[in-house]
Amino acid sequence: MINDDEWLVMIDRQEAFTHNEWSRWACSDGAYYQTDKNYTRLAKAYGDRVAYNRYIAPQPPKSVWVEYMNEWSEIQVPSDDPMYDLTPETAELAKGHPIVSLSTFDKWGPELQAAIKGSQKIALCGVATDACVLQTALAAADQGIAV
Repeated sequence: MINDDEWLVMIDRQEAFTHNEWSRWACSDGAYYQTDKNYTRLAKAYGDRVAYNRYIAPQPPKSVWVEYMNEWSEIQVPSDDPMYDLTPETAELAKGHPIVSLSTFDKWGPELQAAIKGSQKIALCGVATDACVLQTALAAADQGIAV
């Protein structure tokens, strides 16, 4: 049962993770698309209480991001590059919902807090669970959010 005050935060369902010819971050062998039905079912279960996130590269990269972006230069593109678009099925789900674009792995912060209208309980799903999803979970939990 999903509580009325709980939001779903869908992280990084973007083209960069679907196309191997674009990005080394892409899921291999089309594995990304094997999750579409589950993401759709989950988003529909939360109804209006879904926020979407997009990773975008820092422009320009600073500090440790400079070295990182040198390693992953294919993702060092402007935020409006098609690589950073939500995938078509995700974009359809996201219509009318908040979309937060950040150049950090961790998506938790004032932008996301505003998008979820200050809710104190979230569920997370998305791409790169070992990076963006996990870091968002930890940052939110550190701020007292039930994850």
